[in-house]
Amino acid sequence: METLNLKNRTYYLVLTTALTLLILALGALIFINQRKARIEESEKEIISVAKSKIEYFSRWYADEINDAKIITSGKTFQQKFINWEKDKSAINLKEFAEVLTQLKHEHDYEEICLTDINGEIILPGSFLKCKEKIIKELLKNFSTENFPLFSDLQYCKDEKRAHLFFINPVSNFQHFIAFELNSEKAIYNYLNQWPTPSNTGEIYLAREHNDSLLVISELRFSPGSAFKFRYSLDDANAAVVKASKGYTGIVHAIDYRG
Repeated sequence: METLNLKNRTYYLVLTTALTLLILALGALIFINQRKARIEESEKEIISVAKSKIEYFSRWYADEINDAKIITSGKTFQQKFINWEKDKSAINLKEFAEVLTQLKHEHDYEEICLTDINGEIILPGSFLKCKEKIIKELLKNFSTENFPLFSDLQYCKDEKRAHLFFINPVSNFQHFIAFELNSEKAIYNYLNQWPTPSNTGEIYLAREHNDSLLVISELRFSPGSAFKFRYSLDDANAAVVKASKGYTGIVHAIDYRG
């Protein structure tokens, strides 16, 4: 009788253990499948967001290039500029400045500058030197075949913010018009938008600078990082470094938080 009870207890113990292991295995399988499904869904969302941003900024860039060409070839613009170029009187300069001011408001530019061939600003009369420095640098080695010029995002330490210019020539490359856009409105506001609520999702911009990648937009979890945070080009674990070397698609990598 005792042997029978022992056998029964052993049977129930083995059965219980087997059922427990089966439940754990099923639970693990469900967890793995759910995790895989979440990862696949996240990957689809990342690809969709990335494509959307690329398409948006590609259209934006093309539109701004086209606007710069159209504005500088406009009849009123050309006539007022020619009047000033022939007679650089205060009255003609004022009338041309009024045209630039009107265009600035119509197209929502931060500023429109008239410069000479060396990038020295003629209009407006009051400006910060860092703007002129950016324009001068851009015009230093220009080619007549590459206009309009695009400055990319350039950081001004005095103002602690980025500037953004499109530059197009007038008067046979003796003068230039620099169209400045507000970097927050033009780039950062849209860049930082994520289509669905996300605890970790973010997009940031970076460009090669010497032997590193310089982040040129704010990192979500590192305030004040724009134009300060850098990645070494030798960092094989960083997704942004992989991207700089031509890698595209989904990659599992360590982010800047480690």
